Amino acid sequence: MRLQDYDFSLNVRRDPSLVDVLNDLKQLINNGRYQMRQVSTVPTHAGDEGEHLLYVSGTVRRLYVYDITNATWHYMEWDASGLGTTYFGDSTTDGTWRITPVGNNLSVQRREAGSWVEKSAYVP
Repeated sequence: MRLQDYDFSLNVRRDPSLVDVLNDLKQLINNGRYQMRQVSTVPTHAGDEGEHLLYVSGTVRRLYVYDITNATWHYMEWDASGLGTTYFGDSTTDGTWRITPVGNNLSVQRREAGSWVEKSAYVP
């Protein structure tokens, strides 16, 4: 997907809110070729280059982007239950990454052999 130039530096030196992050994501997506559509089923069709979808099912949210080179859908998943966990891939598959709050820290974890292993933590 080809995106227009976008400068994140304006928000780097302050603590962004979730609204700021979502507005930045919305601006990036809307600068693309397609407007985002919301779907309630996992996409199985062959998409167009740059096509992106928002999948909603219960508390699970996924942003799907179609990769025309590999003819596959890629997605980022997050849980809207209020925990703030964001997954980069299928949350049940080994090799998937996630960012999640753990206590007062923000933990970066990778799923290995069915368990989440912390790779890094950001301590305020």
